[in-house]
Amino acid sequence: MDLGDRPDMLDRDIVKHHDFSEYLSKLYRFTQPEGYRDNNGRTIPQEAMAVYVNLHLSDSIGAWRKTKEQLARIDSEIASKAFTGSADLNHIYHNMRNLAGIWYTQMQNTYSRKLWIDYDIDLIDTGLKEKTAGNVRKLFSSLNLAQPPIIATRGGLHVLLSTTENTFSR
Repeated sequence: MDLGDRPDMLDRDIVKHHDFSEYLSKLYRFTQPEGYRDNNGRTIPQEAMAVYVNLHLSDSIGAWRKTKEQLARIDSEIASKAFTGSADLNHIYHNMRNLAGIWYTQMQNTYSRKLWIDYDIDLIDTGLKEKTAGNVRKLFSSLNLAQPPIIATRGGLHVLLSTTENTFSR
């Protein structure tokens, strides 16, 4: 299997409405047999794929503003190269081919508000997931915090602390 030199995003999508069925339908695409292929056209097995979900609501106006700022930097770099006579345009070419990626990255990183704080716990011994989750629950209880959703991953846990259910100083 040839997945290239680095992990790659196979698919990107934005859920535009507060509609769980729309969200679920986008996730189901990853369960389709032969839905994604490597650089040589061979099917990528589901166990080689991971789904990344942004927990926070995106601020599309802020993301658009940041996208335009990044495009202005690219324009400035093009002008600078043109005026200095530099022939090294590879970096600019890569950025121009990745305009959709720039937009998706800004949508991912620009929040309207943060509803969750995500604690990513990586475990060397993944057999300790249950014990670690229990310890996290005890800790949250001792701090009078709402019990968190805990998501098990291949390498550990994600513990989600609600910013709306808990009052605390970050």
